[in-house]
Amino acid sequence: MTAINAILLLIGIAVWVIFIYGIVIPKIQEWKDMKETIKRYGKTYLSKSGGTSLYFPPTWNKIRDGKNFNYYLESFDSGKNWYAIDKDKLFDEVLVLGLVDHVYPGLMDHLEEFDNLTKRVTEKGGLDITDSSDVKVLTDAGFIVSQK
Repeated sequence: MTAINAILLLIGIAVWVIFIYGIVIPKIQEWKDMKETIKRYGKTYLSKSGGTSLYFPPTWNKIRDGKNFNYYLESFDSGKNWYAIDKDKLFDEVLVLGLVDHVYPGLMDHLEEFDNLTKRVTEKGGLDITDSSDVKVLTDAGFIVSQK
């Protein structure tokens, strides 16, 4: 083996070492960190979003008439506290408007009552509007029930 071949071999080995320690190992660590972050968020980070024409914030001066209110809610502590999020201004950041009960009073109660309605229909089937308990489930969810 000539001196030039030995130098080229050493340079090749050095390039591989730099490549492995400078690029490959940091990418593997970054992947592990992202995997751990996703795992942590899956346990603690919750979100709810949707739209409804059955709720409007009390401070809004709007006529309902079937217009939708869209909401984006997130919890960073496994659902203990829910925050209203502004999705219109999201550009790789989260704009937190405040606790949902302060920003949209009654929204969480409305969503809970709607979940109760969904649970009731899933468990027992269709509702009977002659049954006062079924009517209560509907009115609690924001529907107006009238009989002629």
